[in-house]
Amino acid sequence: MLIVWDQTRSPLALSAPTVKTAAEAPPSIDVRAPGKPLGILEEEERSAVNERLYKGLEEEKKRMGIAKILDKGAVTAPQGPAVKAIALKGSEALSAAWAAAGLPGGPPTVHFPEQMAIFLAGPPGCGIATIRHRKKFITVLYKDAGFDDASARVRAVALSLKPIVIKLAQ
Repeated sequence: MLIVWDQTRSPLALSAPTVKTAAEAPPSIDVRAPGKPLGILEEEERSAVNERLYKGLEEEKKRMGIAKILDKGAVTAPQGPAVKAIALKGSEALSAAWAAAGLPGGPPTVHFPEQMAIFLAGPPGCGIATIRHRKKFITVLYKDAGFDDASARVRAVALSLKPIVIKLAQ
């Protein structure tokens, strides 16, 4: 008998669990080749097992309605190339980010430690359109093209511990 809990309840509201038959349970994937333990599989058999597992995973994602799995902590713009906004709290960090991006000249002046620099890392021509200070976070609106001056990648703002949210300006 297979017992599956279909919802969470407080200890006071506990009742008998919903019982599902084996036919109602999600299908399991048999990774072993018929008659052989997994550790003794040949390369072709292991490859076939991997293909069955991948197919099962894709079917399960489809059944659950998952379109795409993102990396943990990934920050991507809804459109256009990958762009990141980084809060820099010192002149050395700003100079290093400027040099790493291969930008010409020197970075704009930021009055550290009273201010921090928000640096936009992205393709050539991208720049910060505006910055909005919200109660719990800072929103950086950017454009991914049209900025000829590299200094458009940096904005000095008041020093803050708020997280940065980045959005493509419409």
